[in-house]
Amino acid sequence: MVRSRVPVAVFVLLAVAIAVVGGLLAYTSTLQQSSQQPMQVTWQDANGNPITSLSLRSNSQVPTSQTVSFKCNPSVGKITLTTSSSLGSALTLSQSDFPSCGLSPNTVIITASPNSAMSSGTLQVLQPDIYKSLSGTLTINIQ
Repeated sequence: MVRSRVPVAVFVLLAVAIAVVGGLLAYTSTLQQSSQQPMQVTWQDANGNPITSLSLRSNSQVPTSQTVSFKCNPSVGKITLTTSSSLGSALTLSQSDFPSCGLSPNTVIITASPNSAMSSGTLQVLQPDIYKSLSGTLTINIQ
């Protein structure tokens, strides 16, 4: 009877290959799950009602303001609010940086400057550490 001897190095190489393939499969699965579950922002008016847009009237003498709040997944961490360039300097925010975004609402006052031209744009929530926008923008119209 002839016995074949397989060197130990072949077993080690096979074990390393299995570990690498398993790691790649786990990493790919994690990427697919994160891309399928976008971080959603929920906007609310001052009464706690869900909103997707907001209208502000531009007054010739005093600024016009409205208070809104937003919530998102607590795992998001530090966030920054940013407006689209189409709103220019016609709009200011009471606060644009927040240490976290969670299930408890963060509140911000949105103010249209006096004598602002009619315009519209969006308010977005960004994760500045990874340069990612969260879904769920708030459309803002200045009339």
